[in-house]
Amino acid sequence: MAVAALAGAAGLWWHRRRVDQALAVERLERVLEGALHRRTRAELAAARVLAEATDVINRAQAREQ
Repeated sequence: MAVAALAGAAGLWWHRRRVDQALAVERLERVLEGALHRRTRAELAAARVLAEATDVINRAQAREQ
């Protein structure tokens, strides 16, 4: 009887450990996805600033000629 109880407790512990690991992986995936979206938005914003600066430079050079 004690062996069965011990085996049952070990089984519950193992199951909980697996569930905790799965939840940790899901949390990590959400964090990484959020970081990727933030990086993408930052890169797009930087590209817009660079394009605007290039336009300003090109217009200034065209006026000088």
